[in-house]
Amino acid sequence: MNQLEQLTENALGYAEAAMKAGNLSAVDLLVQGVLGADRGNARGLNLLNALRSRLRLRIENGAWVQEGAAPGPRYMLIKAWGYGYWADVCHVMGALLVCEMTGRIPVIHWGSNSRFRGSGGDAFRLHFKPVSTATIEDVTAAADGGIFPAKWTPRNLALEDLGKWDGPASRMGAIWFLNRPEPVVVSDFYIGLVDLVAWIPPGHPMHGKSLHALHTYLAGRYLKPVDEVTGRIDAFRNAHFTGRDVLAVHIRGSDKANETGTIDQVNAQTVALMDAESAETTLFVLTEDANQLAAMQARYGDRVISTVSQRATGTVNLPFQRDEQVDRVALGHEVMVDTYLAMACDRFIGNGRSNVSNIVALFRAWEPGTCRILEPLLLLERNFSVYLPEAELRV
Repeated sequence: MNQLEQLTENALGYAEAAMKAGNLSAVDLLVQGVLGADRGNARGLNLLNALRSRLRLRIENGAWVQEGAAPGPRYMLIKAWGYGYWADVCHVMGALLVCEMTGRIPVIHWGSNSRFRGSGGDAFRLHFKPVSTATIEDVTAAADGGIFPAKWTPRNLALEDLGKWDGPASRMGAIWFLNRPEPVVVSDFYIGLVDLVAWIPPGHPMHGKSLHALHTYLAGRYLKPVDEVTGRIDAFRNAHFTGRDVLAVHIRGSDKANETGTIDQVNAQTVALMDAESAETTLFVLTEDANQLAAMQARYGDRVISTVSQRATGTVNLPFQRDEQVDRVALGHEVMVDTYLAMACDRFIGNGRSNVSNIVALFRAWEPGTCRILEPLLLLERNFSVYLPEAELRV
C-alpha cells in the first residue's frame, strides 16, 4: 500500500468511527476529502450514501427539502464564531450559503463572544449592513414552534459558546442543517465554504462553480460594509492610489510565528519580490505588526503607504488582547479598510496561511499574474481538526 492509499484508508477509518459516534460533520468532511481525490472510491461512496440516508437528504426544485416543515417563515440564527475577523466573516458566508440552499431567512447576531463587539447588541451591524430585515426578536418568537439543535431554547438564544466544542450538539457543521423541519436553526460552529461546495444542489447559481467564484459571489451579494468603512476606503484610495502603480503587500508577524513555522521564509520571499519592483511602484503595506511596518518603512522609505491602525508590538495579536488594550469595533473597521484597499490595488502579494490574504485573493476576480500568493490558500483546505475530537481518531 502506497502513502496515498494509506492516507485514504486512515481517513475512511476515521469516518467510520465518527459515524458510530454520531459526528456527522466529521463524516462529511472526511468522505468528501476522499472522494475529491478518488471520485469512485466504493467505501467512500457507501459512507456518503449512509450519511444521506441517516439525514434523509433529498433535493426538490433545486433546494434541499426540509421534511415536515410547517408553513411560515424559517430562520437560521448565525452566531459569531468568536475568533479572527475574517474567520468570523467566513463562517457567516458558509451559513448564508446554507440559508440559500434550504430557503431560510438569515439573521446574523454577533454577541458577547465577538472579538469585534461594541457595548451591546449585534456587533455584525457595526461592520456590515444587515443581510435581511429579520431580527433576533423574530427568531425568538418563531422558536416557540421548534428550534434545532435542542441545546437552544427561546430563553437562551443570547448565550454564547454554549456547548460549542464539547457535549451534545457540539461541533455542528453545515450537514446538520440541510434537512430540519424546525422554524429556527442556530449555527454557532464554523461552516466553511470548502465543506459545502459538494452539497450545492443543481439549480443553484453556484452549482458546479469554483470555490473562488463562490467566495466572490457571496461577498458581492451579502457583504456590504457600513458607510463609515466605505467612506474611509474611498478617502484613502482617492488620496494615495490615483495615478499610481500600487502593489499591495500583506506581511504577517505577531502570533503567526506560533501558528506556522514558515513565516520567516514567506516574509523573506515577500521582501525579495518587493525588491524586484520598479522604484516607481507604490507599496501599500497591510500588517497587524508594528515592527514589520517599521521595517518596511526603513527599507523602502516614502514608497510605503499604510493606514493609521492599531498594531501589535509583541506575539499576541490584537483580537486576543484584553479589552482595555484594544478598541474592538475600530479594529474590525481597520481590518476591513486594509483588506478592501488591497483588493483595489493593481497587484497583490500575500501569505496563503493568513485569512486576510485569502480574502483579498478570493473576493476579487484578479487578472492572471496580478495576485501572487505565497503558500497554499487555507480557505481552500478542509480543516479536519475542528470536527474530530481525539477520541474519534481511535480506529
